[in-house]
Amino acid sequence: MLFGRIEMPVMRFKAAMMALMLILATMSAGSAFALDVQSAKAQGLVGEQADGYLGIPNPPGSDDVQKFVADINLKRRAHYQEIATSNGTTLEAVQELAGKRLVEGAKPGEYVQGTDGTWTKVK
Repeated sequence: MLFGRIEMPVMRFKAAMMALMLILATMSAGSAFALDVQSAKAQGLVGEQADGYLGIPNPPGSDDVQKFVADINLKRRAHYQEIATSNGTTLEAVQELAGKRLVEGAKPGEYVQGTDGTWTKVK
């Protein structure tokens, strides 16, 4: 029975993280030029950070890009908090796992930021 008690929260957490990945892949924000996460990453305007949030690899970025990043990150934080609360874990743990998966899932040509703060273009 002890195994089942441990396994269920882990399974729920994994399922929640998979749902998170689907949401992040399709999440977009209204902007003057209708930017979405995937096209912004493909254009090199934004990149994934190890902390689970978007960043701007070539600061300062336009006002539209800065607003876009702030909006997406606000939505991500709220969603990460929901996952943490529903799985009895910390926001930081969810951010770390999401960051790891988003960085690992970056496509060639996209930017990722390492834990040391350095931006790298994925090959």
